[in-house]
Amino acid sequence: MNTAEKGNAAMTTNLKAAIAATSPWEDATLLINGKKVEWGAKPVFLRGQVNDVTVEAPPEIAEELNLGLAEYGDLSINASPDFGNWVVPVNGKFKWMISPSAGKSGRMTLVFYSREVEQSWEHRSIVISHSLADEADVKIDGVAVPAGGNVFYRDKPQTVTLTPKPGSPLWGLPIKLNCVVKSGLDPHNVVSDPDFGEEQIIYSWKVTGNTKSGTFQLSLLGTGMTIPMTLPVSQLIAFPQILFSKVPMYSGSIADAAKNGVHRIQINNREGKFKDSRVRLILLNADSNVQLIPGSGEWLEPSRVASWEFICGDSDADMQLQVEFEGVGDYNVIFDVRLSRHSRVIGGLFPSTSKFIANQLGYYYATFVSAKNSAIRMRVEDFRYMFVGIPFQGETDDFLCIGKVPIKMPAGTYNLTCFISLPDGGKEDEKSVSFTVHPS
Repeated sequence: MNTAEKGNAAMTTNLKAAIAATSPWEDATLLINGKKVEWGAKPVFLRGQVNDVTVEAPPEIAEELNLGLAEYGDLSINASPDFGNWVVPVNGKFKWMISPSAGKSGRMTLVFYSREVEQSWEHRSIVISHSLADEADVKIDGVAVPAGGNVFYRDKPQTVTLTPKPGSPLWGLPIKLNCVVKSGLDPHNVVSDPDFGEEQIIYSWKVTGNTKSGTFQLSLLGTGMTIPMTLPVSQLIAFPQILFSKVPMYSGSIADAAKNGVHRIQINNREGKFKDSRVRLILLNADSNVQLIPGSGEWLEPSRVASWEFICGDSDADMQLQVEFEGVGDYNVIFDVRLSRHSRVIGGLFPSTSKFIANQLGYYYATFVSAKNSAIRMRVEDFRYMFVGIPFQGETDDFLCIGKVPIKMPAGTYNLTCFISLPDGGKEDEKSVSFTVHPS
């Protein structure tokens, strides 16, 4: 509770105390349907049914009580004993049965009179349905709750709001939001601000799920009501994981792409509606020096692995990638892609076989990757290797970003050095390996 809320709460407490201290009715107690009505609170009467009204008061306040009805608008209210009749206590309790007619909500004022005190005891009351759904509508993030329930995303708050229907006297009645876990979650995986189970007179709650995926059900209940408004079961799921060369991307992220690099984009952890929807990437503001495979805007079926190759040339242009799931209107992820020049390194050297045999052709492969991010494959214009003291020009594959060294030698042990050659004759990187060629 913040400072302002503490101040308001203190003022309310002091006001109630002041009212009690100055009223001759301070020692009397009013109960509606067996529940005590606190000082300053509005009694709640349920329409279309009998409501038990009980007053407990000592003889010095009232030996008899007379109950009057005022300010009831166009409501139809019946009482037993009748309004205006003097009632004697039974076992120290005065009792009435109040029956508002069905189908109409509103406000009324009950007034208790006693011959022992001059001041009357007034209670401004509300008449409402026993079911909250008759009195109010609920929305989540400003949208009516669909019959199939809402989808919540982990760590993304969604606001539950309750709005009284026209003509309903609901405003000011304390209402609480409750949550029941249905599957896959622990109670602390769904939280609310204000907390679940706390009565509120401001009908707005921020609900957030975290950590796990599963289902839960929200319900709302007003003070004095008997039937809650139970919402359809909601899902809690994770957003799909977007990886750009193994780096997680979110809406507004900036992907660091390498000039002359090949980048793998993957979408993993697809749950709920994402699992059953087609997905596509859309390349925005790109020039012809950039290629996306599969192509920009091409839908991938749910059964297909969501993976793309993003191939960049030597362009300086910045661009954007947009992720879309078919039919998922509340999901929109766009992130920037910024190209820069990355240093290249030889990620590793590996043989084509577990055992080279004398005079049989095999290969050693060199992988070319970014020095900043080894998940980015890099194209190399001039790959060379040194073998038995002699330099050779190596073959390269610009898509796989590998260099290939043929091995066809007599039996023996050899050293191989591979390097990326620069136009000035220098080396950007080099790696060496020793290997054995076995007799045939």
